[in-house]
Amino acid sequence: TTPFERMTILHESVHAWRDSMGRAIPTSTGRAVTRAVSDEAAALVAGALFFVLDAGPTSASDTTPTWAQSGVYSNAMSLALQILQGSNPRGCDVKKVNPVGLDAIKDAIFKSPTYLHLKSNPKEVYDNNGVKL
Repeated sequence: TTPFERMTILHESVHAWRDSMGRAIPTSTGRAVTRAVSDEAAALVAGALFFVLDAGPTSASDTTPTWAQSGVYSNAMSLALQILQGSNPRGCDVKKVNPVGLDAIKDAIFKSPTYLHLKSNPKEVYDNNGVKL
């Protein structure tokens, strides 16, 4: 498989993991339902993180891959690199991730032809029915 294909498998695995948690997920302030746009953003950023850690620079080049130079993948790659720069063995503190970047990836998702259904219904919630993995 190619690095992009592996990244895509990871993206879809994040959706499966989220689905397995059921409709509401535990947070520091109680259980919360996530919107579809947030689920997509999480899967895109996780996929970009996986790509960077799995494949690294492509073809002995340190340039951004062609697929990550625009749209949702560009935003996901920017956030992934930001997370990696501030990473530590205990994980990422999401409160330290640039909120402008988080807003930008959500805006890119709404503008993407892939996610037009979310643009027309930005408060959509996926049917996370708790399928056990």
